[in-house]
Amino acid sequence: MPKKDHQRVIRDMDDDLDVPVVADATPGVAAHFRNAVFGLVTNYESTVPVRVVLGFTTRDPHAVEFSFGHEGSPWVFARQLLAAGLVADAGEGDVRVWPSPCGGDITLVELKAPGGHALFQAATEELEDFLAGSYDIVPRGDEHLFPRPRLGPSLVELTRGE
Repeated sequence: MPKKDHQRVIRDMDDDLDVPVVADATPGVAAHFRNAVFGLVTNYESTVPVRVVLGFTTRDPHAVEFSFGHEGSPWVFARQLLAAGLVADAGEGDVRVWPSPCGGDITLVELKAPGGHALFQAATEELEDFLAGSYDIVPRGDEHLFPRPRLGPSLVELTRGE
């Protein structure tokens, strides 16, 4: 599908996005969420519109999350990877982001899992606006001012032998 048609789909679908974005209500946690529509690239070189919620919270200021639909876990990856991918190929492994070779107004996002992979087209301006909102909350370089989330018992606790 030509880039121009994809942009039309994004605008048409975006106009119909009436699903409210639920903000994180945890005390002391600031959050930024944005509804978006990505184009899922199919095997037939066309796209299927997919609703996505882009999320950022101070709970982990190094990360952004993309939630697809109401089911499943969000894809969580580095905010810096998303920012870098707007201007050049970025990422290895499960998440890659890069500007479309067809023009600067589309960014490609590839997500890989053991069960398969998906390639999405996203409006670059929409991703830039989302990142700008996250930088309003936590400026680039100030992530260290927020405590990292605790992921579980420390290595010391696990090896204590109790």
